[in-house]
Amino acid sequence: MAITKIQSESLNLSDNYDFTGTVTGAGGTNTPNLALYKNTDQNIGDAANTKITFDTENFDTDNAWSSNTFTVPSGKAGKYLIQFGFQSFNSDSTIRSATAKIYKNGSLYQSQSGEYTDNGQAFKHMFTQAVRLLNLSVGDTIEFYGNVNITSGTAICSGDSYASITKIIE
Repeated sequence: MAITKIQSESLNLSDNYDFTGTVTGAGGTNTPNLALYKNTDQNIGDAANTKITFDTENFDTDNAWSSNTFTVPSGKAGKYLIQFGFQSFNSDSTIRSATAKIYKNGSLYQSQSGEYTDNGQAFKHMFTQAVRLLNLSVGDTIEFYGNVNITSGTAICSGDSYASITKIIE
């Protein structure tokens, strides 16, 4: 006998129910999602916006990461949580500031900076991160950039840098 309407008076919540049809409107999937990290160091020029290249994918459910750019796949528009952690290092001099930047469609969308004041100490490492919840459309792109201000030499984006992008279930 097919059930066309369930009435709360006749529903026994301690019973188990097997559904043979399709349940609609319940749950959702939070794909695509991906997690990236650096396995090798990357040189960053002084005060230069440098695209961060991630050489290792922990996972990429929809193969949406290519040429160090995330592109929203067909049918996957929605809200996305984007996280980017940027570890900079300079063995020759002091790091004055470092900025983690998230670019959307080729333009700066979010940045977060860390800055050291000159108190006589030589800071050689700095970690900054940017986190953003964005509404993305099919074909939108996300890229990650770093910017480091140093007293001399060349800074390095180290292997402690990471990024992740996850579609949020709406």
